Amino acid sequence: MLVRIRSWICLVMVALTLTGCTALQSSSAKPYRPDQIMKYDASAKTAYITLVAGADSGYGGFNFDGYSVGQLSIKIPLGWKVYVSCKNNSSVFTHTCAIVQAGPITPTGGKIVFGATSPHPLTGLPYGAVANYSFTPNKLGKYRISCTVIGHEADGMWDWFYVTKSGLPSISV
Repeated sequence: MLVRIRSWICLVMVALTLTGCTALQSSSAKPYRPDQIMKYDASAKTAYITLVAGADSGYGGFNFDGYSVGQLSIKIPLGWKVYVSCKNNSSVFTHTCAIVQAGPITPTGGKIVFGATSPHPLTGLPYGAVANYSFTPNKLGKYRISCTVIGHEADGMWDWFYVTKSGLPSISV
């Protein structure tokens, strides 16, 4: 009996070693460059953000443009109009793109702010679907870009979104 248990434990350990913890691994594909994610028109005070949910297999597919767990930070000045194009690139999961309060990570991604979300925030966009929406941030602060499909933010599918007092939009990775 002890030999069977040891064999089973050994088999499980080998399987875990070979598959790895995909939710914490990044993929070999490079994340999107900042200029692929955001463009802006300073004279019109307008920013255009492209969020590709599940852009690659990095972080088990729980990423935006290849970034996850706060690796991407987008800063937008107060009062600028923001246009978001959210594409679900996953062939496995539904995903959303939303701006939520920066409180604790939650199973449902936190409270949506500025009305900034793609349709069906709890169930997500179908595979390959694209949704466009716009919003104007009206309160300074630190927020998260989040997938609000149940469990996805807790799996690391979130990044940072800041509303700044002035300046130009920017991205840091």
